[in-house]
Amino acid sequence: MKEVNIIPDDPKLAECLKQLEQEIKFLSQFKHSNIVQYYGMETIEDHLYICLEHVHPGSINKYVRQYCRAMTESVVHNFTHNILG
Repeated sequence: MKEVNIIPDDPKLAECLKQLEQEIKFLSQFKHSNIVQYYGMETIEDHLYICLEHVHPGSINKYVRQYCRAMTESVVHNFTHNILG
């Protein structure tokens, strides 16, 4: 689940929400084993929750930090190959 804090009067918030809307629109259109499944979203008070399929160990960034140490060209190639494969 992604959690986004909605801070009133934050000038960056509008752009962030626009990007999230684009991501949600993109994710909601696809059903593929290599794409994280989007389940829905809900706003509660000042938080926006986006429900996504659980993927171990989490984000690509977390995986790279834990197992690869750096985002090298080879790592990007491997991820791209697996996503598009």
